[in-house]
Amino acid sequence: MSNEDVIQNFMVVALGTFLCPNLTQFPISEYLMPLVDALKCREWNWCEFVYQWLMMQIRKYSDLKKKAEHCFIGVGGCLYLLCVSGLL
Repeated sequence: MSNEDVIQNFMVVALGTFLCPNLTQFPISEYLMPLVDALKCREWNWCEFVYQWLMMQIRKYSDLKKKAEHCFIGVGGCLYLLCVSGLL
């Protein structure tokens, strides 16, 4: 595998399972576009992206929690970030 392929595969796994997980098994399309050119993925502000993804998932969780018809509600996003920051 080329270096670019290794970077792309690593980033898809890292983002989909650790940094920006969602409640499905599939990676989200928002972070696949920067990985088309793996050398440019360094230019992306990944910290801000992970933070914004977590905040969006928390808002979604809060909205779903208000609706009683949902029997299962989960939170996406990097929950490790909350643990490290002491918010969880």
